[in-house]
Amino acid sequence: MALPREEQAKFIRLLASHVSSGASIKEALHSLAEDYKDFGLLEVPPSLYSLVPKKFRKGWVSEELETAVQEIEMGRKEQEVLEELSILDEDVRKTLASAVESGVFEKTAEKLADILELEVKLLGELKQVAFGPTIAIFLALIFTYIMVFMFVPKVASSVTHKEELPLTVKAAYTVSQHPYLFVLGVVLLFAAVYLFVRSGVWKSKLSAYRTFEKLRFLNWLKLLYETGWQDVRVFQFLLDAGFSKKWREAIEDALYRIEGGESPLEVFEEFKKRKLLANSDYSFIRTGLNVGNLPRHLEPDLRFLKGETERVIKRDIALIQTFFLIAVGTYIAGLYLGIQLPLITAMQRAM
Repeated sequence: MALPREEQAKFIRLLASHVSSGASIKEALHSLAEDYKDFGLLEVPPSLYSLVPKKFRKGWVSEELETAVQEIEMGRKEQEVLEELSILDEDVRKTLASAVESGVFEKTAEKLADILELEVKLLGELKQVAFGPTIAIFLALIFTYIMVFMFVPKVASSVTHKEELPLTVKAAYTVSQHPYLFVLGVVLLFAAVYLFVRSGVWKSKLSAYRTFEKLRFLNWLKLLYETGWQDVRVFQFLLDAGFSKKWREAIEDALYRIEGGESPLEVFEEFKKRKLLANSDYSFIRTGLNVGNLPRHLEPDLRFLKGETERVIKRDIALIQTFFLIAVGTYIAGLYLGIQLPLITAMQRAM
């Protein structure tokens, strides 16, 4: 059971601070176990542990850390214990374990915390993209409810022969008499939205997310090469790092080609051909590989991409919110006119 990403970033930064001040990793974990004793929502007696999900119990993080300390005291290597520390995600565990093995723990841990904090911040901003569509959907549902369950029944009650009602009004009246149809429609709507979001199809269409993934890819690439990882291991790690389908396909192909003997330079050129990396990104990578210092040459590109990602997210939020507000306005106007105009026409004919 892993902590939320933002809490993992905080934990890693605290761990690095303890180690940089002269504590061993075992001592740092023991100290953090004390700090996390009150982390959780509920004070649960041991007899009820099986009934309450682990993440809701106070002290569960502290228990995991104390177990890790005991394993180190029993002779297990620190990197092995960190690689199995379940409060952290797999990508975080592997990076920390490798940093211990390479002797660059404090530096790597600080940079890893920076990456996680940046990802959390940008993902939080990306979630704001959904605010406009959510409000638009609720406005449309509220207006539909008012028209179908308040307005149409009043009109229909004044008509003796309901079969004489216009088709659109008759359909709305039928729904008002069978509320489960409205409920079913709402359930199907939210199911469709949920499946669309879960499918990830939107990720390749949203420029803000594409820019975010490129920034994330290059950030991890820089960190892993700084930690001293070999090319094959880097791409094996990136393959399981939670990228979207298009990126995973490119990373999988890159791993296959590197294992087949191709140079990293040729592999990264394929990322450019797939339009996952821009010419400027590839130029920084090529220069870094040629001089043997990829991390340093990625730094200016990453600084630019961070600002660019924030700018594109703001732009996409504005565009999507505007689109959905226009869409819901059009829907509301269409629904209102679709019910009102036939009624007015019918009344005119009756006169």
